[in-house]
Amino acid sequence: NDWCRHEHRRELRALYVFCSLINHWDIKDQNSLDIYVDENGNRYLKHYLIDFGTTFGSKGDGPQKPDGGYTNTFDLRDAFVSLITLGLKKWQWENVPEPPDIPFPSAGYFESEIFHPAKWDPIYPIPAFENMTNRDAFWAAKIIMSFSDDQIRSLLKAGQYSQPEVEDYLFEILKARRDKIGKHWFGKVNPLDNFKLTQSTSRMIIKFENLNLKYNLSGFNADHIPTERIRYKVDISYIGRTLIGLRIIKNEVIALSPEDMTLLQNSYDEENRKGKLVAGKNLFNIQIRTDLGNSSWSKPVNLWLWYDAIEKNFKLVGVEHID
Repeated sequence: NDWCRHEHRRELRALYVFCSLINHWDIKDQNSLDIYVDENGNRYLKHYLIDFGTTFGSKGDGPQKPDGGYTNTFDLRDAFVSLITLGLKKWQWENVPEPPDIPFPSAGYFESEIFHPAKWDPIYPIPAFENMTNRDAFWAAKIIMSFSDDQIRSLLKAGQYSQPEVEDYLFEILKARRDKIGKHWFGKVNPLDNFKLTQSTSRMIIKFENLNLKYNLSGFNADHIPTERIRYKVDISYIGRTLIGLRIIKNEVIALSPEDMTLLQNSYDEENRKGKLVAGKNLFNIQIRTDLGNSSWSKPVNLWLWYDAIEKNFKLVGVEHID
């Protein structure tokens, strides 16, 4: 049942983002485990991740050193940069307090100030991580951003720290790392999500969420544009032909009128009358771009609608974030 090479599995490529959140620096092949199981007569391989002793600020037998999570054990890139600059290049982690000069030894070395979601490094290079795309990272960031403050608090309470101050300290760091992850990876694609389509016999409504707004990631655009200036450009096409173009909307609702619906249905009927076998004849494309108020349109999100000619309605069958 394991038909996909592991370095190409989304959950392993995007594991990079989850590891960066908790600084799971010691992630490597030896810290995984495959078990052949028999469950209800079904036999298959079950994959596990094991050994989380070096997460957060721990090194397993003491506090993590500042370089954990910021460089590989032997990092050719960093070594080369240090070589050609004759050691004048200083990495940010070289200028931070080391144990025992850390606030709480039980929390180890765990910080959010110099943490960068795309510059985190595990102990060794990992092929799956090298294959991660922006869409993979966006998928993981959506899950991480769904962790509420209360849920993070509950997770830390399960750690049973003897000092309440440690729990508060880790809470602030995890919250900051979570928001940095969302802000960075949501910036690599157009972060529109949770599309919901409803329709009647003559109208269609598509509602969606802008995740930057949903999670109140303040300053997610460089110019700190007020949210009321955000707008969306909608284009609807069919078999490579634009049917509705340059429609500008001010909120997260796409509303198609009876005239719009008639145009879409007539386009399908016209193509159907030709009697030719055309790939994607039942597919309509809605492309959405976002403008943050500075007249610079984002990369698109493509919605794919399937037209059921018998029921005469549309179904949302695909959401494609272009990176």
